[in-house]
Amino acid sequence: MMKELMAKIREMKKGQKEYYEHILKLKQENKNLKKKIDELRNRMEIIEKDKKKNNIVLSGLPVDPKNVVKVKEEMEKFFKEELNTDTKIKDTRRIGDLKYVVKMKTITDKREIMKNKCKLRQVKNKIVYINEELTEKERKIQKIVKETAAEEIKKDNKVRIGHMKLNINGEYWK
Repeated sequence: MMKELMAKIREMKKGQKEYYEHILKLKQENKNLKKKIDELRNRMEIIEKDKKKNNIVLSGLPVDPKNVVKVKEEMEKFFKEELNTDTKIKDTRRIGDLKYVVKMKTITDKREIMKNKCKLRQVKNKIVYINEELTEKERKIQKIVKETAAEEIKKDNKVRIGHMKLNINGEYWK
């Protein structure tokens, strides 16, 4: 009777050891899969960022969204007259009420617009904003930067917001 119990206990321990080894293998496999998922997410982020590198988001410009050709012409005319830039638009896509993603033909065109967007303050009778099109990750980071800036402004600190960075009293935070 005692020998039978000891044999069953040994058998159970052997089974437990096999399960334990199996669990360790699964944990290692899970760890490897998580690492691979992170690598894929990073690749997707890079691809998405590359896809959006020539894009800007234009808000507040009143144009008729039904005529795509006219939208492009109106935007190019606006850039030429208000920003003094001779840039070419490759494509536009409406993403909201008076909000468009504008794909520029070249990165130089985009840089020219981003450099001259400060002239929008002088535009009369129109409240127009121009920003870079951000990836989801960049939008989350920029949201945190803006929230932190608001808190620092309440503390009477001198704050300047940049692209995914913050300058508080002359000191940069990333």
